Amino acid sequence: MEAPATNPDHEADLESMQQVRRGETAGATRLFERYSGPLLRFTGRLLGNAAEAEEVTQDVFLKLMSRAGQYDGRRLPRRFPAHSRPRRHPP
Repeated sequence: MEAPATNPDHEADLESMQQVRRGETAGATRLFERYSGPLLRFTGRLLGNAAEAEEVTQDVFLKLMSRAGQYDGRRLPRRFPAHSRPRRHPP
């Protein structure tokens, strides 16, 4: 199995998840600060309702924290959704 390419963001997320597993709130805070905004915008567009989007975003983070022990940082998705890919600008 091929080792994933080193990515500073991935390394920081991995460390944050390890902190969550150890019960350290700093890791959860860092992940929430990094991903809650984009997730809230996505769920808001998807659901068309700000209150529902906030609830779904909270649910996602609660589930993430409760399942931190199952996280395997070595397994990255092979494909990323279009909205998360870097945009290419014409030359």
